[in-house]
Amino acid sequence: AKYEQDLSKLTAEAERYKKEEVPAKLRQWLEKNRAKKSQEPASPWTVLRAEPLVSKGGTKFERQADGSYLATGPNPDFDTYTFVAPAPFEKIHAVRIEALAHESMVKGGPGRAGNGNIGLSDVAITANNTPLKLANPRATFNQTDNLHVKLTIDENKKSGWAVDPQFGKDHAAVYEVANPEAVAGENKRLTFTLGFNVNTRHNIGRLRISVSSRPA
Repeated sequence: AKYEQDLSKLTAEAERYKKEEVPAKLRQWLEKNRAKKSQEPASPWTVLRAEPLVSKGGTKFERQADGSYLATGPNPDFDTYTFVAPAPFEKIHAVRIEALAHESMVKGGPGRAGNGNIGLSDVAITANNTPLKLANPRATFNQTDNLHVKLTIDENKKSGWAVDPQFGKDHAAVYEVANPEAVAGENKRLTFTLGFNVNTRHNIGRLRISVSSRPA
């Protein structure tokens, strides 16, 4: 009888709480989270999943939860990464190549060199064998004018982009696509060819590639 009496009181209190207090608390929660969402616009970037990602020099890659690929195993003096992925949409306007930090690398990387640097010499992209015309390259940081991201799309196979002394940080290079109409139709596959010929063993240690349909 005591149990039934206590249960009846608790049930009545729970019903009162649901009717009188919950609606106002729910409104407050919705308003707070709507405001938070409006302050965090959706990213313009779509991260690509490699099918496959291969290294000419035998480096192996482990996909991470954030869509990046951590390099393991051999680190050759000079290398070429080939990253193939389905195009997620038509008319790609921009490409982002990220060299991300990781504790497994010297000074946190983002490169596998003895000092943590990278040396990205060439970037070429095709859509079903049609070259994408890359323009206006820019990066989070350029080591010098002679080790600048703009040199990744020149004709010199030994010039390129580096980030000394900003080690242990995430870096990114962004390129505009001058002929976005090249990515049109069904079953388009993108092939990214990244060359590392600037300096020995200056290969990216954690790579992530994204594309955007938004004008630069």
